Amino acid sequence: MPASPDNATIADRLDELAALLDLAGAGHYAVRAYRRAAELVRGTPAPVAELVRRGEARRLRGIGPSIEARLVELVETGTLAEMRHLTDTSIDVTLSGPVPPAGALPGVRDLGVDGQRLRCLVPTAELGALLEALGRSGIVSLVSQPPTLEQLFLRHYDGSDGVPS
Repeated sequence: MPASPDNATIADRLDELAALLDLAGAGHYAVRAYRRAAELVRGTPAPVAELVRRGEARRLRGIGPSIEARLVELVETGTLAEMRHLTDTSIDVTLSGPVPPAGALPGVRDLGVDGQRLRCLVPTAELGALLEALGRSGIVSLVSQPPTLEQLFLRHYDGSDGVPS
């Protein structure tokens, strides 16, 4: 388990998530909820990580189940997987040569290979290194795109009742 993040760190991650959701076109209410949660955490005198570990995060006014789940994830793992997904780029590439082994493809997740066609997700920061590695096999066609609004929506909401998961 990572060291307990302090309130400022937790608040910063919530602010970052709010900004990414806003840039991705997520609903105004979700963005505002994360920004308010960040302000609340920043202004709370008690260590919020300890409240989260004791299962008491919802005692903080304005923290609902969705934000509580993000707080638990952040305190337990030190990261927010949702932020990683929001910044991944989808790659669909056809190569003239063989597809390099997965170990030679920096940052790649959700790798799918069909002959000389490769599909994957990659953090934007690793995109240049991935393209360099793929370029050695000869790129015939390449499509790269950030997550669509629909993908972001499906990741953010549980799909049953439109309430954030």
